[in-house]
Amino acid sequence: MKTLEFRDKRHFVISFIILILLLANNPSFAQHRNVHARPSHRTVVVGRTNPHWRYVNAPRRGVVVTNAPRAAIGVTFGGVGYNYHQGIFYRRYGRRYIVTAPPIGIRVHTLPVGYTRVVIADRPYYYYYGTYYLQNDNEYEVSKPPVGAVVESIPDGYEIVQINGDTYYRVDGVQYKAVTKDGEIWYEVVNVDSNGGSPSVGSLVRMVPEGSEKVIIDGNTYYTSNGTQYKAVTRNGEVWYEIIKVN
Repeated sequence: MKTLEFRDKRHFVISFIILILLLANNPSFAQHRNVHARPSHRTVVVGRTNPHWRYVNAPRRGVVVTNAPRAAIGVTFGGVGYNYHQGIFYRRYGRRYIVTAPPIGIRVHTLPVGYTRVVIADRPYYYYYGTYYLQNDNEYEVSKPPVGAVVESIPDGYEIVQINGDTYYRVDGVQYKAVTKDGEIWYEVVNVDSNGGSPSVGSLVRMVPEGSEKVIIDGNTYYTSNGTQYKAVTRNGEVWYEIIKVN
């Protein structure tokens, strides 16, 4: 009896193993088995209709960060120090740093990875993250954005403006309009502030400079810094600061 019982158990175990192997090789079972499996990574799909789709991983204009990247290179222009890293410019903001548009004329030794070449009037510009460079000897100098340039993407931090039913995107004093190129949405420079893209009256910034003086006039609150006056306004549900006076 013991020998028979042992044989029955062995026969059951062997049959069970064979059944498991057969099920494991069955595609429908394999698919069912993996339905609840947790994926090893998540893929984010970004549509080109998002104006800043190429720079979704870059910090938006005007954001304040605790530190500039360790690999950033120090560049001084007009007595102001900047930290440059992979096409992004950081400027001291108290004890922290603010992501800012670079001033026209500042130079760097290398272009950021991922730049694109834009030719306007037979002149090659190098574009990345809202900044246009021209080669000057062995360096690259930040240039005034050329009207007519068409780029794939613009920096986050732009303002959406409606004019006569048309939609425009404004950032760093530059106005872009969505256009179609090769069946895809690109962004064309249609207007640039007379001062080359630096903030001017009517420009919107994310925040006022640290240490700005708060002034109340006729019940309205203004902020003044170095002769520039700002007023808080709301755009698309967010608070911005409009430049209303520049000395």
